[in-house]
Amino acid sequence: MIRNIGKHPRRYLTRGEFSEFTNVSLNHVGNAVRRGHIKTCERDGNERIDIKTELEPFLRHCRSATIADPGELEGQGLEMEMTISEAKQRTEIAKAQAAELDYAMKSGQAMRMDEVQRWAANLGANIQKAVLGIADRIAPVVAAEDDARECWILINTETRMILEDLSDELERYASRTESHGTI
Repeated sequence: MIRNIGKHPRRYLTRGEFSEFTNVSLNHVGNAVRRGHIKTCERDGNERIDIKTELEPFLRHCRSATIADPGELEGQGLEMEMTISEAKQRTEIAKAQAAELDYAMKSGQAMRMDEVQRWAANLGANIQKAVLGIADRIAPVVAAEDDARECWILINTETRMILEDLSDELERYASRTESHGTI
């Protein structure tokens, strides 16, 4: 947004100084010079912008472009102005969203991201521990079996127990969150 501009101690400025003074990107100033919205002059062998004659027309151009065609200024470092009512509306929306999130957190309808990540990490660690422990738990029993079908039943039973424990854990988590209106 173009700020209220006071007086500059010098009348003739470089593009960079003009950019800094008007709080507009150097790229936008260069585009304005190329398009003829700012006229330059030569001072001491260098290109300069006469702020006495060029500042007001340039600011009028920026304001009219902001009102008439906001797309013209996009990507050029010039922020578009916002009306006071738009700013108030955005503020009210942000306050309402913050209050809604606060209520959801206090009522248990929402969980903090770090809590969910911690729960998921613990669940993953429990799954890993259970799966890696299968061999230790059933190897002696399977080794004592002569029948391949009995070996399959032992391995299948152990695997299903792990999956059922996982399912129970997920159901406990889901029932906790569903009772609060989440998921």
